Amino acid sequence: ANSQANYIKKVSFSKDITFIGRYTLSYMNKLEKITVDPENANYYSPEGSNCLIERANENDTNILIAIGNGYIPEGVEVLRNYALCDNYRLTSVTIPRSVKQMGEKTPRQDVGYNESPIRLPSLTEIHVQWTTKEELPEWLADKFILNANKITLYVPCGTKSIYQNAAPWNTCKAIVDGTGKCGSNLTWSICDSVLTISGTGTMTNWSNSASVP
Repeated sequence: ANSQANYIKKVSFSKDITFIGRYTLSYMNKLEKITVDPENANYYSPEGSNCLIERANENDTNILIAIGNGYIPEGVEVLRNYALCDNYRLTSVTIPRSVKQMGEKTPRQDVGYNESPIRLPSLTEIHVQWTTKEELPEWLADKFILNANKITLYVPCGTKSIYQNAAPWNTCKAIVDGTGKCGSNLTWSICDSVLTISGTGTMTNWSNSASVP
């Protein structure tokens, strides 16, 4: 399917699929919807998330396999190698606090151990939610974030120093503490559980929570 990847808008997985390998949704820059048969015991795609997740089974972890937009739902614990890979449409990605491991070394992923989970050529923003050094996920990949020198890392209020001293996050172009853009002339900040919107003009009109950067 990769030869036609740039034309694909929807991907559906049937109930009897037992293993989905790396590069599954690579280069699908127009992908709008991922669906998995609800009877599939191994994989699922939460409504509105546009991502593919391996269910927690024998390893008791939910593993992100692939993503079609920049939203990773809470509950994902591992980003598989190649999970965020070669999608030229994605400029921003949000990684939830539930993620504990970046990269995966298992018999089912027997090659490519050194590849980064984050290989998005057009990425300019990464939003993370860990608030302590102990919470930062284990980075198993030998290779770090692709084009990190072009990426701004947005971190929770009061945690900038944690990321400045932790690889690979400290390889990003800039680390911004608890703020971001929500319009051409608007910014948001979150500190002590208080969201503040500042600036002038119109806010970005997101269609749903899955689109929030």
